[in-house]
Formats: sequence, structure tokens, C-alpha cells
Amino acid sequence: LWSDIIIFNHFERENVLKQMLSVMAKSKRESQLQEQFATIVSDMRQRCAKEDDGGKAYIRAVQWTGQMLGDMMTVYLNAENRLDEAWEVMTKLDKEQHKILGYPELGPLKHFCKACLENSQQDRAIFCAKYAAEIGLTDVGQFLMQSGNVEKLS
Repeated sequence: LWSDIIIFNHFERENVLKQMLSVMAKSKRESQLQEQFATIVSDMRQRCAKEDDGGKAYIRAVQWTGQMLGDMMTVYLNAENRLDEAWEVMTKLDKEQHKILGYPELGPLKHFCKACLENSQQDRAIFCAKYAAEIGLTDVGQFLMQSGNVEKLS
């Protein structure tokens, strides 16, 4: 399906990307399929960013939404060894708040924090909790304060 979307130049259509991301993020699948999903998400991000003369990347035609970026994070987190890509999406959410429509849901942010704690990256989990608090999702901070998670933060 993704190759057809590329062939017919539909990768710039927000509604197509939104639906693709939603389906891929819906639930965790077998590892090989999940890895393919993560590769598709990376390809989406690359195709929708274009280098200008100054070397800065800018978004072309696609207006990212918080929901879409949250789905991207979920796809990366469901794949193995893709925490760094999820981190890139997390930093994009924070740095480009003024360009992104809406916010991600609570689920992807909690999932990101959990993955960070499991991989001993407490600073990233705290960064995510601060971002979530800024957008009014205080449940992420409360999730980090649960008994099993507090020990991992120390």
C-alpha cells in the first residue's frame, strides 16, 4: 500500500498519512511487520521534509498534527530498538509546538516514558513528563511517580 501511495504521489495528502499512521499504531503486531511499519514511518518523515539551500529541513505540504506524531511515536515504540526515532518525534513535538496542530494523546506519551525507563533513559522520560504537563496531561507525571517507576528514576 505504501509503495502505491508513493507511486501516485499521495504521500503529501494529510488524510492519507493520518489514516496510515492510525492503522499502523492501532496495536502491536509481530516484530517483522512492526519493523516494516517503523520503516514506513521513517520514510514518511523523510519524504515530507525537504532540504533548502541553507541545509535546514522544512515541512512541505504536510501539516503535522499532534495525533499523527503521537501515532508515529507509537509505531516506533512498538518496533524493537527504535527508541531514538521516537525521541526525535518527541523533541519535534516540543520544539515545533507552534507549527503542530493539536497535541498527542496520553497513551503515546506514557508509552514513551515507560520505554525510556525500561532503557535507563530517565532524562528523556522526565522531558516527556514536562512536555505533557505543559500541554495539560498531568497523568504522565503521575505515571512516573507510581511505585515501580520512581525507583527507576533514581
